[in-house]
Amino acid sequence: MNAEDLASIRRRLDAATPGPWRGAGDQVRATAADALIEDNILVAYYTGHDHRLGLETTGVAADVDLIAHAPTDIAALLGDAERLIEIRDFHREWGDQDTDTLDLLTLWEQLGRLLGVTP
Repeated sequence: MNAEDLASIRRRLDAATPGPWRGAGDQVRATAADALIEDNILVAYYTGHDHRLGLETTGVAADVDLIAHAPTDIAALLGDAERLIEIRDFHREWGDQDTDTLDLLTLWEQLGRLLGVTP
């Protein structure tokens, strides 16, 4: 994936119903920011093939749990992927420089910022 792919995923995530989402039986519900009643938005309703046929081949709860956690999980994964792309680009930029002319303090400060640590 590249930065453009991640930006497309981020746009879809940002356009979705705001969270947090919560599984409630065979539904995924959310609470509006200005809501007086919790979980007043129906985000998704599970109607998997086995569910419609009355079969017990998969657990509804596991599917609903996956859907309910998708926005939070995707946001975390996107954050890590975006940070890794920044680190990759940083490595390419600094890797092309002559070692005699490197400003090591700047290198360490930028690398620390990307890694979320204080060098």
